[in-house]
Amino acid sequence: MEDEIKPDLNVDLVGGFAPSPFTTSALYFDGVKPSELAGWDSQVMPAGKTLGGVSEPKMVRKVIKAIAQRPKLKAKLAELHPEFYGPDAKFPPMKKKGAKKKSATLLESK
Repeated sequence: MEDEIKPDLNVDLVGGFAPSPFTTSALYFDGVKPSELAGWDSQVMPAGKTLGGVSEPKMVRKVIKAIAQRPKLKAKLAELHPEFYGPDAKFPPMKKKGAKKKSATLLESK
């Protein structure tokens, strides 16, 4: 098969391409099935699918970091979920960073 690979091969996408925004797993298309990506003419990712994870309170801080430099996506999410991404949004509470270290220190001192 190696001998069939030539530098001038056509490697164009054969269907439409609408990727999810690149993030550290904060955003994804919700409900996409492998069968929707099968075939030469299928769109990647399927049209009409919505971004998942954006309305989960535990993911909001991660999503906000991921969309910081994407004003169009940020505006769209603010419109869809103003409670999380709108101008008056309240951030969900964060876990205290020192909680694990403190309990480990207490165990060591006993």
